[in-house]
Amino acid sequence: MLGICKLCDQEKELKKSHAIGRTIFNKVLASTDKNVLLNISPRKSKILSTNDQWDTYQLCADCEALFNKQYENYSIQAIRGKYDSVQITETRLGRSFQGLKQEKVIMYVLSIFWRAAQSNHPAYSGVTIPDELNKYLKYIFLENKDVLPNFFNVRMRAIKDEMQLISKEGLQKVLISPYVYKENKNVKYVMLFEGWYFEIFYLKPSFKERKKYGFLRNGKKVFLAPFIDFSEIPGLMRSLVHGKAITDSIVL
Repeated sequence: MLGICKLCDQEKELKKSHAIGRTIFNKVLASTDKNVLLNISPRKSKILSTNDQWDTYQLCADCEALFNKQYENYSIQAIRGKYDSVQITETRLGRSFQGLKQEKVIMYVLSIFWRAAQSNHPAYSGVTIPDELNKYLKYIFLENKDVLPNFFNVRMRAIKDEMQLISKEGLQKVLISPYVYKENKNVKYVMLFEGWYFEIFYLKPSFKERKKYGFLRNGKKVFLAPFIDFSEIPGLMRSLVHGKAITDSIVL
């Protein structure tokens, strides 16, 4: 399909593009008996069963490769524990990473957010971005720059489920559609996949908040992704109640 690439703004042949990468969907769909996953949408207070991979024509081949090579390939393999150079240890507080290139994970999460905002797929309808920030993100992606902490801060937490509504393996099969909500005078964009909960803070959090575990920071050798209980995710329990018939029909 010929069109204008969302990143480089050139007229080129566009490829089917995933905000949340194909590798995430492939892993989830391959592991389910009915070849479906749960798309939980707190924004709409509902749950959908789906095998749709939320892809749209968006980027040219060069820009698609740029995201994959610079951010996605490393980040997803690192948090899956596929690199010998990245040591992951589970503790009482969460999962500790040693050797994780946190700046790449920050950019990976921001690249998902940016691509979701550019997508016309209904799964990403809860994500919008002001024009000036859109231009700023395009610049840092194309020039391979680190994001300034005054613009965005990213927190990554590991999901657990004390109520055991969904099994540990089932948590790996749940996706939460990216959405935005306001908390403590800040705006957050959030998403969940493969048992990880990501938050992008639009406004710089307070110093006290940033000192808490979970904020990804450039140059740090050790990173702790603290646990967050599944029930603590904003809007999630309302979605689970509304979607009970669907969750009961899917073997997780």
